[in-house]
Amino acid sequence: MQIIIKLADNILEDSFAKTRNKIAGSSSSSKKINHMIILKSDSFSSHKTLTRFINENLIKREDILKITYEESTSFYIIFFYGEDSVEEITHGLFS
Repeated sequence: MQIIIKLADNILEDSFAKTRNKIAGSSSSSKKINHMIILKSDSFSSHKTLTRFINENLIKREDILKITYEESTSFYIIFFYGEDSVEEITHGLFS
């Protein structure tokens, strides 16, 4: 019985290590994570500029937390998850 429990513990430990390494983008557990995922936001004057921003920056559907429309300011606001080291491409008001 102890052998089976020990074997199950080893399987779980290996599975956890593989998952951790996959998340970190590494095949070895000694490699450090070089980036951090943070919550980001931006606002846009039209749905076309918002769509352009999403497409040009390759923001994945699962990374978008919420898109809202603020009637008082007539702006679309997007909240999304992204790497802190990445500066997204934006085009200013007159592009």
